[in-house]
Amino acid sequence: SVVQTASGTIFGWPSDWIDVGGVIYGSDVALRQLYTVNPNTGLATPVNATGWSTTWSNVMSLAHDPVGDRLFAVDLFRKQLLRITRTTGAITAVGSGTLAGYQQVKSLAYHQPSDTLYALDNFTKRLLILNPTTGAVLPAGGSGLPSNNVTHPAWSPDGTAIACVSGVSDWGVDYHVRRVVQSQSNRACNVPSVG
Repeated sequence: SVVQTASGTIFGWPSDWIDVGGVIYGSDVALRQLYTVNPNTGLATPVNATGWSTTWSNVMSLAHDPVGDRLFAVDLFRKQLLRITRTTGAITAVGSGTLAGYQQVKSLAYHQPSDTLYALDNFTKRLLILNPTTGAVLPAGGSGLPSNNVTHPAWSPDGTAIACVSGVSDWGVDYHVRRVVQSQSNRACNVPSVG
C-alpha cells in the first residue's frame, strides 16, 4: 500500500518507521520530511511542512529515547548523528562529523536503561555504541557482524539483548538473525546465529 497525505502527497521513499507511544513516525528520504501515519487509515501527516535543508539529504534510521523524548537519526551522506524534534521536525546535529569513517550506518537502536545508542555499520560490519549527547563513537566488542547487509537492530522485550538481521533480501526475507547480548561491562559481543 502507498503512504500518502489526504491531499495525495506520496511518501514514496521511507527510510524508517518507529512507534513512539502509539504514534507511528516515518522519515522520507526524497521529501526530506518527518511524518506520522494513522494506522487505521494509512494516511500520513507531515510534521515539518517543508523539507529539511539539503544539508540533510539522506536521513535514515530512527531511534527513540522515551525518557528524554529524544528522536535520533543519521544522515548517511554526511556521516552525522542527528536529533529530530518530534513536534516540529527540526533537525540538530549531535556533535560534528560523528560517523566519519563509517560509510553505511543505516540502523539505530536506543537502550533506555543504560542510555546507550547503538548503530550498525554495514560497510565495516561493526556494532557501534554512540554517545547520545556528544555523538562520540565506540566500536562495541566482538569481531564484527555478519558479512551481509546487517540491519534492523531491536532490543529484546526484556531489554537484555539486541538482535540484528543480516542477509535481508530486497523482498524482506531474513536469512540470518544474530543476537548480541549485553555483557557486565556494558559492552556488546557477538554470539552464534540463532536462526
